[in-house]
Amino acid sequence: MKGLPDLLGRPAFLGFVLLFFFTTHLYRITDPPNGYHRWRETDTAAVARNFATESWNPLRPRIDVRGTGDGVVGTEFPAYTWTVAAASTLGWDIHGWGRLLTVLGACAALLGFHRVVRGFTGQNDLAGLATFLAASVPLLAFYGRTIQPDVWALAFATNALAVFLKWTKGGHASLAAAAATLTALAGSIEPTYLAIGLPMLAALWKQEGAGLFKQPRTWLFAAGALLPVWIWFQWARGLDPGNHYFLSGGNWEAGGQAILGGEFYRNVYRARLLELIVGTPVVWAFAVGLVMLRKLPNAGILVAWIIGVFSTYFLTATYCATAHDYHTMTAVFPLAVVTALGLRATLTHSSRTLRVFAIITMLAMPVYGFGRIAHRYGEPYDFWAGRVRSSLHLPAGALVVAIDPMPGFVLYYSGRKGWRLPPGGDALELERAASQGARYVLVERSQRSNLVPCRRLIGDELYSDEWLTAYELQGDDDRAERTR
Repeated sequence: MKGLPDLLGRPAFLGFVLLFFFTTHLYRITDPPNGYHRWRETDTAAVARNFATESWNPLRPRIDVRGTGDGVVGTEFPAYTWTVAAASTLGWDIHGWGRLLTVLGACAALLGFHRVVRGFTGQNDLAGLATFLAASVPLLAFYGRTIQPDVWALAFATNALAVFLKWTKGGHASLAAAAATLTALAGSIEPTYLAIGLPMLAALWKQEGAGLFKQPRTWLFAAGALLPVWIWFQWARGLDPGNHYFLSGGNWEAGGQAILGGEFYRNVYRARLLELIVGTPVVWAFAVGLVMLRKLPNAGILVAWIIGVFSTYFLTATYCATAHDYHTMTAVFPLAVVTALGLRATLTHSSRTLRVFAIITMLAMPVYGFGRIAHRYGEPYDFWAGRVRSSLHLPAGALVVAIDPMPGFVLYYSGRKGWRLPPGGDALELERAASQGARYVLVERSQRSNLVPCRRLIGDELYSDEWLTAYELQGDDDRAERTR
């Protein structure tokens, strides 16, 4: 195994990892929103579609759940959704471009990660092995092709750290400007990615000690990285004054309850940590890497990175305690370094048995990574057929009420705008929508039994397909006519 470190450190190995990741994530690349977090993909795709069909103004993102309004709402900075919309004008649909741009973003994140590890350790073999492991973990294997902006935030943050480390080694001031810009982009998409500032701070501290706080460049960099994030979310709050989740991941009361509950800790520090972030086959290597961490060059930078990442989970506790595991994707890269440290030590061990065991578990990771998340892919369906049926049976521009357990999906699937009510919702809300111009009710077929509270307001069935059923919505005049 003496030649293994040289192999892992070669550019060809990095190229193989990136090519493997890219090609394997082309599977069902044109899928519409479906499967695990279908609602999250729907929200993102709807914003992109509305950029392309209604307004290109990136300062005013629009959603489909809008009633009679214009749908303008506060979101993360729409770098991803706007780019998806722009790319769709080249002739491919939003879903294909959305997934492809996520795959490319993941590859950019992996490339940046390789540069980070090589930058602070100076060890090419460790960088190659860590990149291989990060590309294989279930969490990145799944979100590396979803129609969501989170992977772009990961790519911006990781490359920001790579450029920053290069700047601290005597690089030009333009590198600092680039790192600050990338950090701001990451934070404007997902504020928890600002945790990348802690390893940056550790790198400067190692170089300058406490004197870094006396350096104007430190404060200029912080202002360049943080001020745009603050400005964007202040703007977003103004677009949607009733929504206060941006910087806290939910209201503080709910977050406190999640932190006091056990599910948050089980998800973040046990189940997701071992199965989705590290990977079950190499948990043993992660444990070995923790023991060996003190021997790693500039280990303080990695430790600061890990501390920063896990500290931010308390800000998104309401999400981390539930199914929103994309919020924990920030831990994939720093923990992959720890795992790679333990795996490399075993791959180069004098015991042949240990070396063979290490090789087997290493090669098992890509299989495990995809196998662990295979159940998350929903069944393929004909998305555009649903749009065609809607256009054939419902007048263009007609407002609808969607009875939908997943916010936005029914409206997006049917290509409609209007209101969304949860299954079993209040009939008064449906009446209010009817009085404001809603003419039809769309409901997921599996939720038709939940129409009972509103049945007196629902008229004849217009059509039904594999996903939804459409009904006329009766106003006061309609009900009076039926009574006569």
